[in-house]
Formats: sequence, structure tokens, C-alpha cells
Amino acid sequence: EPQTDAILFANPCYRNYVGNKAEITGNATFYTAIVDADAATMRMRIAALTPDDPVVRLECRVAIRSGPARWLEWTSRAIFDDHGQVREIQAVGHDITVDRQIRKALVESERFHRLVLENIADSVFITGAQGHFVFVCPNVHVIFGHTQNDVQAMANIRELVGPGLFEEHGRTLPPEASNLELEITDKSGNSHIVLTNIRGVSIRDGTRLVTCHDITTLRSMERMVLTIAESEKQKVAQDLHDLVGQYLFGAALVCDKLRTKLADSSESALQDLDRLTNLLDIVIRITRDLNQIIYPADVKPEDLIRMLEDLCRRMESLFEVRCTLQADPDIDLQGEAVIHLYRITQEAMTNAIKHGQADTIAISLATTSQGLVLSVVDDGRGIDSAPTRTAGLGLKIMRERAKLIGGDFKISQATNGGATVIVTRQNSRN
Repeated sequence: EPQTDAILFANPCYRNYVGNKAEITGNATFYTAIVDADAATMRMRIAALTPDDPVVRLECRVAIRSGPARWLEWTSRAIFDDHGQVREIQAVGHDITVDRQIRKALVESERFHRLVLENIADSVFITGAQGHFVFVCPNVHVIFGHTQNDVQAMANIRELVGPGLFEEHGRTLPPEASNLELEITDKSGNSHIVLTNIRGVSIRDGTRLVTCHDITTLRSMERMVLTIAESEKQKVAQDLHDLVGQYLFGAALVCDKLRTKLADSSESALQDLDRLTNLLDIVIRITRDLNQIIYPADVKPEDLIRMLEDLCRRMESLFEVRCTLQADPDIDLQGEAVIHLYRITQEAMTNAIKHGQADTIAISLATTSQGLVLSVVDDGRGIDSAPTRTAGLGLKIMRERAKLIGGDFKISQATNGGATVIVTRQNSRN
């Protein structure tokens, strides 16, 4: 009833919500059950209804017989007479409590994920199969220096990270890809190494979830660690030469003097002296070989083949294995690539001998259409499914050395049952 707001009719569902029939048809009004904070708004909106605009839809809380208030969406219609006066108000309420809870949860979830995306260092994108952007995370500037709007204006992700993510024909992104290392240039011209992963999704119009993690600092620290390790190896090699080597050489000189003094002694004493001299000669030779293996002297870019030949000869001498080397004489290398490739070969040979118990090791260094390819193949026991801690560490170091020179590292079972180590490095790398 528009003048008194008294309830003229209420269906059973409403009565079950707010009380019995006597309560509803007695002194109670339509607004009695509505929470006070919402009732004032409801009164104002209903009072503003006109013949031209007779319907209003509002969400408000209703106090129910037991338990907390429920949210109802009320659709209220004013029925007017011929003079434009309100005769009655008809209201239909629909319980939307669960809907509001779901909406609230969705809003909180969206707020939470946006907060995470805005504060993590990684960049996250959703793209189509051809790389066009569907979603760009707000913090894309952290790695790439571009704003969110800058990236969204790009044709596709190729403009941001280059062609390295795309499949061979260069038109589509793979549906899945893990731990791809890309070298990108940010808006200011700074280079970054970005670890990238792709996952197949179905979100809006996107089918690829692309995440980028900046590992530039990590790679720089790894390079620093390896540089320090090389410096320590050089120090150990120097100590072997200056200390152990000098003492061994002095012991050999003493043996020579004893031989002179014992020239008239018994044959047995001279034989013992000869055996001691031979043992010292062997130790001196082994020390020299170890010294060269630990740290080759005068490392130059053009000396890799010579160093590998020397490594093969010394490994054969120390461990009684057969080593072969096939190398392209026109290989062009610069910078740290020489020492890293040497160390990878050295570690692969050591693993083959120590863990694989190989008798033969074949080394190949060649230039192909893929770039520079180094392979070390042995006839040992092959890859251990449960490698020792030292063997596992050696594999990790070889892999990191390959990454530092822009190469790919792979190890697999050889056709002859041994192991095959392959490092492939693009010719464009220094």
C-alpha cells in the first residue's frame, strides 16, 4: 500500500523468510524486514517512480527469521491510476546471497592476482598462436623497460623478445616450451638473458601462456665463479710447478749424485738406486702432465686444437686409454670460448675414464651448418641412471660452461653403449 507501506499480500516464500502471516499482515510494513541502511535508499528510489519510469531494481539486505541477513534483488513496479497516482507497489525479490559471495570472491581473487602480477619480477603474457597479445602483465617494464601500453601496441611478441620463441617456420609459437634462454634488448638498449617458458592455455582468445624470468645476474655470477675457479686452477698448477716440481727435481739430482758416490758399491745397491730414480722420473712426468691438464700454459684462441691434442696425449699417458681427435683446422674462436670448450672436453674425458671406465675416447671439433660442434664419444658403460654426486656436478658445470658461450649442451647414450657429449654453438657467437 503506497501511503502506509503496509503489506497487502505476501507469498509463502516471503513469509518463510521474515515471519508468520500475522506478523506480516499486522503492523509490519514492507520496509520492516529490510535492513535500515538499505531501507532509506529503497524508499527514495520507489518514491521517485513515475508512469513513464515505473520500475526500479535494487539489491538490499533482508532480515530473516533466523540467521544473518540475506541479500535479495528486488524488482519493484509502481501501478498508477488514470490520474497518475500510485495505487500499489508490486515487488518481486530474488535471493542473490550466493551470487554476491561468488562475485566478492572473484573480485578479491582478481585483486590478489593483480597485486601479485604487479609486484613479481617476472613478466607474464597471454598470446595467440601467432604471438599477438591478449594479456600483458602490468610490471613488464621491470625486464623490458616498456610500459604495458607500449607492449600492447606491438604487433606480436616477436617485437619484444625476437624470433627465438617461434617454431622453425617462424609463424607460430610452440604449444609447450621449457627453459628457453633468450638474449633480449630492453627499451634502453641494455642486454638481458631471459629464461622463457610457454604453456598451452585457453583463456579469452589466448592459447599461449608465456613467462619470462631475468637470469642476467645469475649468468654473470656463474661466469664470475668459473673465472675464479680458473684462477684457482692456475694457482694450483703454479704451486705444482714451483713447489712439488722443484722438490722432485732436487730429489732426482740427489739420486744422480748418489749414483756417482756408489759407483764402487754392490750391484744390488745400484739397482735399488736405479729403481728410485725411475720412480722419481715417473712422478716428475705425471706432475708435469697434471700441471698442463689443470691449467694449460699460454692459452690463445688459435691454440684450442693444439691444447686438445696435448690433452689427448697426456690422458693416454696417465690413464692408458686410446684417444683420437678430428678437428677442422679453420675453426675461428675468440674470448673465453677456447678455455670453456677445453674444460668441457676435459670433464667429458674424465667422466668417461673415471665413471664410464672407457678404453677409447673419440673427440671431434667441426664447423657445420648449425655452427661449431664439439663431440666427445666413449665406449664405456654409458650414462648412469643414478650418477654420483661428483659426476652430477661435472655434468652441471659442463652445461653451464656451454651456456656461457652461447652453446647447447646434450649428453646421450652412444650407439656403442658408451656416452656421447655434444656442444653446439652458433657461428655468430664470439
